[in-house]
Amino acid sequence: MTAPIAKSVFTAANIEVPKKERDAPDYYHRASIVLPNSLGEKIHEFSKTADNLDSDSFKEHFKGLYLTTDPGSGSIVTVDHTYLYIHFNYLDEKGSSTKKDTIRTGSMKLNTTPEVIQINRIQNKNDKLLEENDEYTYIKSPAGVYTEVIFPLTEKEEKLSNQALNLAKFKVAALPDKDAELKFKLTPSPYLLLVKKEDLKEFFETRKVPDNVTSFYAQLNQTSYTYDFGNLATMINHYKEDNDGKVKDLTYVLVPIDVEISTINNQPQITAVYNQMTPTGTTLLKTKMKMDLVFSKL
Repeated sequence: MTAPIAKSVFTAANIEVPKKERDAPDYYHRASIVLPNSLGEKIHEFSKTADNLDSDSFKEHFKGLYLTTDPGSGSIVTVDHTYLYIHFNYLDEKGSSTKKDTIRTGSMKLNTTPEVIQINRIQNKNDKLLEENDEYTYIKSPAGVYTEVIFPLTEKEEKLSNQALNLAKFKVAALPDKDAELKFKLTPSPYLLLVKKEDLKEFFETRKVPDNVTSFYAQLNQTSYTYDFGNLATMINHYKEDNDGKVKDLTYVLVPIDVEISTINNQPQITAVYNQMTPTGTTLLKTKMKMDLVFSKL
C-alpha cells in the first residue's frame, strides 16, 4: 500500500472533540480527515471543463478514495454515512450590498452510494464456525458464513401429493446475548434473507427483492430473539407445480442482509436489499429450526 495522502486520529467516543460540542442536541459521532487542497482543485477544474457532467463521467475521472484504519483498542464502529466535502471561495460580481464585487465561500457535498461502501480488507477465521455441530449453526458478516437449510419435503410426499397444504410456518431462533460467553460479542444481523442456494448469486447481481414465493426475509424479534419467515406454503406449492406436481427437497440459505424500506400506498415495502456489510454474528439453535405444516383434505 502506498503512503496515505492524509491521516487523522479519532476515538469511537469522540473524546478528541470538545465536550461542549459533543453535548449539543444535533451532534453525531464522526471521524474527519482533512485532505490536500489539490484534490478539491482537481475536481473543481474538471467540473469547469466537462460537458454534460453526470455521475458516470464523474466516476471515470474520479475513481474515489480508499479509507482504512490502523489497529486500535478493539472497538467496532458502524459507519452510517460517508461524505466528501469540498470547500471553496468564489467571486460574486457586484454581490455586496453596495453592488461591489465580493468574495464568498461555499461548499459541495459528494455522497457515497451503497455500492461504494465496501469492506475489502477482512481477515476471517471461520474454521471453528464450519465444524460439525449438533446444537448450533452460524451466520456472520461481512463476507463470512451463512447457513444452509434443507427442506426434506420428500418425507411428506404422500401428504403433499394427496392433501392441500394450507400452512408451512418457518421460524428460526437465535442465541440470546446473555447466553453468549464472548469478550467481544457481535450483534445478530437485523435481517436475514431466505433464498434458494442456486439463486443466491443472481438475487444480488440483478438487485431482486424478496417476492414471498421463492425468496423471503425476516427481521430479528428483539424480545423472542427469533426470525419469523411466515407461511412458506406458496414456496412449496410453487416448486411442486414447477416440477409437474412432484415433490422434491429444497436447499435454501440464510444470508445476513440490510434492507431499504419505503412507504408505498401507505404500506411499508422493501425497495432494495444489500449484502450485510457491517460486522454481525448470529448463532442459530438447530433444535428450534423447524417447519410446521398444516394440511386439509381435498
